[in-house]
Amino acid sequence: MPLTSRPAEAARLLAQGAVVAYGSVSDWADRAPPLRGADAARLRGAAHPEVRARFLAARALLHRIVGTADLSYTSGGRPCLRGYAVSLSHTGDLVLVGLCTRARLTIGVDVERTDRQLDGPRFPGRMCTPGELARLARTPPDARNALLVRWWTSKEAYSKALGRGLGLDFTTFDTRPPPGWTVRTHTLTASETTYTAAVAIGPDSPKDTP
Repeated sequence: MPLTSRPAEAARLLAQGAVVAYGSVSDWADRAPPLRGADAARLRGAAHPEVRARFLAARALLHRIVGTADLSYTSGGRPCLRGYAVSLSHTGDLVLVGLCTRARLTIGVDVERTDRQLDGPRFPGRMCTPGELARLARTPPDARNALLVRWWTSKEAYSKALGRGLGLDFTTFDTRPPPGWTVRTHTLTASETTYTAAVAIGPDSPKDTP
């Protein structure tokens, strides 16, 4: 799955089937087009300035690549854009836009700060399978948190590709992709901060409707 921070290259790569574009929220938040429909309502409901900036940055980058940011949403919250499978994620100063034009395929992306603290007495048990917990116990303490961040982003990207978001029980499946799926993690940097990004792409079988 190609990744790029250049919108023109993203558009070219998308013509080949799929791409993930990324950029800094600080570079894109003030470039968003006027929002309409569901996104206009969502923006009005975002009171925190940082949340609004990330929301706008994602739509700005999407618009720059495909010429529109007129998203609608399924009943489960999955974004929809005519002609594309689309997934958005943002945290800190990084925004991701995943796009796919291949028939009967869907895409999910997720990003977290690599130093997000997930290792602790309770959280691993809420996101890991028994096998993952056993592997985690064998992992050196200084590598545990980065491993958990990779697992979390991979699972969330897969769940978002299915249109389920956080609706799946992450303790019931591990990060090995099912048949027909590809799940990859990547390390990205924005504003001198390191992020872990995950991309999942596989067969589309939507369970909800716009």
